[in-house]
Amino acid sequence: MNDAPKSTLVTRLLAPFLTGVLFLSPLILTFLLLGWLGGYVAAAFGPESFMGRAIAGGGRIFTGADADEALAFWIGVALVLAAITAIGVVVQTKAKDALEGAVDGLLGRIPVLGGLYKPVAQFVRMMGGDGKGELKGMSPVSVRFGDTTEVLALLATPQIYDLGQGPRHLILIPTAPVPVGGALLFVAVDAVRPVPGMKVEDLAKLYVTMGTVMPEGLSQR
Repeated sequence: MNDAPKSTLVTRLLAPFLTGVLFLSPLILTFLLLGWLGGYVAAAFGPESFMGRAIAGGGRIFTGADADEALAFWIGVALVLAAITAIGVVVQTKAKDALEGAVDGLLGRIPVLGGLYKPVAQFVRMMGGDGKGELKGMSPVSVRFGDTTEVLALLATPQIYDLGQGPRHLILIPTAPVPVGGALLFVAVDAVRPVPGMKVEDLAKLYVTMGTVMPEGLSQR
């Protein structure tokens, strides 16, 4: 007969705890995500990585070959940050187009690396408000699959194709959370409709945030 009061007491104690966990879960997940990303950054640029040793080598120019490894690394980091700032100053001037063209041309000719760099560069510039780029020529559309499913995608080109089964649009369904690639599909023209008021940047933000930031052009009920 004493089991019921104990159960009630446990429930009363557990309910506030679970409520607190749910309330703090966005913050907890944010820190977990930052830790996960930080692990990748440390693996790529930490003192023991290839890039980290290169950065430390740059720092030894000022500290000497026999200097403390950590000191050389952090001086190298300061040099990298200064170089990035200097590049930012140059990019803010009219030299931006020439610099972008030179970097795109150089990296675009490198096998494998060029194929990765180009879509990433297009996406970053689009998110930064740059009006140029191939993605800017696309338009957000809603694509219907069956009677119950719609997918937000990009209309690659207004051109209509015919592969032998009737008129088709070429669409790109981006990947999440980094929409620098995706699936290219030929779908029936009548299954594609534009989404009024939605920009390419809005669709990109939707995929980057895994659907948590909805574009204003989408009505909510």
